[in-house]
Amino acid sequence: MRLLRPHWCIGSVLAAIAAFLLAGAAPALEIRVQDAAGKAVPEAVVEAAPLDGPGEAQELPAGTGVAALETPGRYLLTVRALGYVTWTGEATVPGEPLAVRLEAGSGLTGLVRDDEGKPVPEVRLELRPRKEGAPPVFLAADPRGQYHVEGIAPGIWRLSAGAPGRVSWFREGIELRAGRIERANVTLRRGCTLQLLVSGSDGMPVENAEIFAAPPLPADVTAEGEGWEEPPPVATNAQGRATFGPIPRGQKVRIGLRHPASAPRSLELTPLAEEESQEVTLPAGGALRVIVTDEQDRPVAGARVVLRPLHGRDTDLALPPPPSGADGVLMVGPLPAGEYSLRVEAEGFQPSDLGRATIVSGVAKSFGVLLER
Repeated sequence: MRLLRPHWCIGSVLAAIAAFLLAGAAPALEIRVQDAAGKAVPEAVVEAAPLDGPGEAQELPAGTGVAALETPGRYLLTVRALGYVTWTGEATVPGEPLAVRLEAGSGLTGLVRDDEGKPVPEVRLELRPRKEGAPPVFLAADPRGQYHVEGIAPGIWRLSAGAPGRVSWFREGIELRAGRIERANVTLRRGCTLQLLVSGSDGMPVENAEIFAAPPLPADVTAEGEGWEEPPPVATNAQGRATFGPIPRGQKVRIGLRHPASAPRSLELTPLAEEESQEVTLPAGGALRVIVTDEQDRPVAGARVVLRPLHGRDTDLALPPPPSGADGVLMVGPLPAGEYSLRVEAEGFQPSDLGRATIVSGVAKSFGVLLER
């Protein structure tokens, strides 16, 4: 019987062990980052956040365009590289090699200035895509008022910016194209803040009165799609006071006020100062009590009144009344004095047009409406 040489046996064992160790050290998932042409993107960074159970996100540099993820599990991957659109997707470890194709991104840069041309530092900006479902992008200007962002998906975007004491600004229809850096400068005008004291027709302060920018808003949108955004609505406190703004100085604006116990009204202002005060009295208004029944004289629940103002001041600010309850009663108002067209509708019934109704301040009218199936 022929015996194998000892040195040959030892060499085979060592080779097998080495092959086993190398196989064990191989990455469980290889992530290859490429551009649209299939070339490696060596500056990419892969962030892997575990989806199953606790665990911290891992940041994997793709130094040669390849990143390795070894810990088993499901992950949400985010791949970023300067000048490219960020890619996100799920992956499972272990798994087949994953090829990630990054699209060439676009960019936007600009300077944030005030109405005197001076830089406004550290302003927060928001880029919102026209495409539904796509997430917005948030960025900030530096201490010199400059901002710059890259890796934005090509498309049509809306840029907006705001700062304390300044009127919020926007620009619509910014077209970002792949591989290009577009420019959009921002002008934040100094605004006026309104200090309002709101009382009712009885002279008492009105709490929780809503104050808002009322239509029609100033037609102050330029040919480039720039304009100002109205401030968010605010409510008065227990003393009837509220701070609203900022709103543009030097141009006419309309401010609406309403409360469930009063008729709405508006203010038309052309503010000039940094801060202005206004005392406002909400009118009592008039009301309608509509009793809705069917052919068998049974109350109709869920009926609605459709109001269309015809004549009168601030009639467009009235809120739609709630539907009728189980008793068939519809409470409409208080409404500003004026003329309205009324229509009563309910599911399963033919609508009833009531024609014109005149609302008189301080007067509540009551009448019945018959709906036929």
